[in-house]
Amino acid sequence: METVGEEIEIAMRLGKIRMRNRKNPMGDDYGVDAEVAEDGYLIGSWRSLRDGAHARGSVILLVNPLGNLMYGFFTGLGHTGERTFCGWVLARQEEDLGRGVELLRNAILAPPDSVLHRIASNVQA
Repeated sequence: METVGEEIEIAMRLGKIRMRNRKNPMGDDYGVDAEVAEDGYLIGSWRSLRDGAHARGSVILLVNPLGNLMYGFFTGLGHTGERTFCGWVLARQEEDLGRGVELLRNAILAPPDSVLHRIASNVQA
């Protein structure tokens, strides 16, 4: 899993959580507007803040009960228009990132390759 070191500003505005990144080494600036749902989930949308960009998608993150990390997924479109689903871990301290990645991996239901092959075969038929 690729990691990107950046800072995230988190604030409340009009009853929503608002996040914005800073110091992204690839220049991928984005903003997130999310609501706190039951059971500690943040559910919302993200958008690119680059001039002229129209990249956007959805986000769902689980806030760790200790408040030191969040993990989940964001969606969007890839460079050729394909839908993408990507894991996302945010942590207050760099040493918590590994734990967040582990929690995310454990939360994913991964069917065996043979089931994936059968699903792909049925779709193509």
